[in-house]
Amino acid sequence: MNSANQRKLVSFGKYEFTGKTIGKGNYASVVEAKFENKRYALKIIDLVNARDNYVKRNYKREAEILKELKHPNIIHLHEALESQNYFVLVLEIVPENLCDYVRNYRRGKLEESTARIFFCQLVSAVSYLHEKGFIHRDLKLENVLIDRLRQRIKLTGKKWFNNLKLTVIF
Repeated sequence: MNSANQRKLVSFGKYEFTGKTIGKGNYASVVEAKFENKRYALKIIDLVNARDNYVKRNYKREAEILKELKHPNIIHLHEALESQNYFVLVLEIVPENLCDYVRNYRRGKLEESTARIFFCQLVSAVSYLHEKGFIHRDLKLENVLIDRLRQRIKLTGKKWFNNLKLTVIF
């Protein structure tokens, strides 16, 4: 996102930015925001500065897919907002990704019991996606968020694909 545009934004709709940037990419930023004492992650897609034609054609796709997905281990979309210059996904906020969590955990290794819990949750999320006809095309530790307090992972990412047609070959 263009830094000049980002400085101008202190809120979007009813959401007040806290000043914390969670992540940043070529055409989008994820910032922390508050509304009624609840925290949210706002993924702000800069429509003015998005040069990639794929982004311009498909920026609403992630919201459309997330609206269909209701699973405890997939990031929850609260709402999507749009203005002339921005498209915003209002998502539940999850403190960190699994890559950072593992890196900072006892010499970069999880205990087997903890890894088993996270792996079962990840398999559950991916299985649910497949049942609903979706695949996640960018499954990596950075796209697996973790809530340490609840020992729960949340799958996120922008590369969702629908209309999955599986053929089972025996």
